Amino acid sequence: MLVLLCFSFLLKGQEGDSLFFKKNTTKKRIPVLCEIKLQDGSSYRGFIEKQEDSLLFLKSSLGVTLQIPKKQVLRIDFVHGSVKDTLGTTLLQIPQISNNYYIVSSNAFLQKRGEFYGSSSYFVFYNLNYAIDKHVSVGISTSFYAVPVMLHIKSNFKIGNNMYLGLDGMGGSGSWLNPKSYGGLGLAKLTYGTIHTNFTISAGYGNIEYYSRASRRRGGGFGSYRPSKHRDYNSFLVAAAFTCPISTRFAFTAEAFAAPLSGIYTLAPALRTTRKPNLSFVFGIEGILTISPTSGLAKVIGFPYLGASFRIK
Repeated sequence: MLVLLCFSFLLKGQEGDSLFFKKNTTKKRIPVLCEIKLQDGSSYRGFIEKQEDSLLFLKSSLGVTLQIPKKQVLRIDFVHGSVKDTLGTTLLQIPQISNNYYIVSSNAFLQKRGEFYGSSSYFVFYNLNYAIDKHVSVGISTSFYAVPVMLHIKSNFKIGNNMYLGLDGMGGSGSWLNPKSYGGLGLAKLTYGTIHTNFTISAGYGNIEYYSRASRRRGGGFGSYRPSKHRDYNSFLVAAAFTCPISTRFAFTAEAFAAPLSGIYTLAPALRTTRKPNLSFVFGIEGILTISPTSGLAKVIGFPYLGASFRIK
């Protein structure tokens, strides 16, 4: 239901006659690269040369000028960064770091070459990435204590109009704290929509081999010794995530994960800040349902979630 309600934000009306120029120190008007989204779902990128009462004149880098009726305009977005317009056939890059993430997961939009970005959960666990080009990035997931340490590779591709495919692979160990524990995950994701309003569905398979060392409880005595244990968790994973703007400062986002073989299900609604281009905070509620594979006993817990996404150029 939350997702259905958020689709109403896709029907936002036409923006008014905004300024399409920015000023420099000499007070000359500098054209700003824009993306114009039309009500039929199509979009164009270029520089707004001028506007009349009923028309916008969009000029491409090749010198071609398009006349766009204002009544057909759904939304106009400013584009930041070094990108070409639509007629230059280069995909629009993500202007804000908030457009790349949901809560803990990311979408499959193309990346900007040479960009260093990442995210944090509770400001304890971090994921850091470097974009080799617009399709591939490599990164690492860890904490301040270097536990765990996991390598992460992302590859994203455009496969259609507003449609993107992402392939993620990650794997690592419990590092110095638990070197005998290992884990890995392969994930495919499909993103549809614009940088502001989009949803992503994902599916993959993961494995965790967890090793707990033998220990002795405080106080000693009979039954105080705990033998070492080796547990192997395997499960396929499915996920869905959605985001849409609710104001100029915030976007609503939600994501859900399901690992049926492990009996773990999560659902998290949250708000993400969208004001700053290189820093975004997210806060919400994380709900977890666990079902014991043997007894079928179910348990539900909920707790606040706090995280952040950032970009360093």
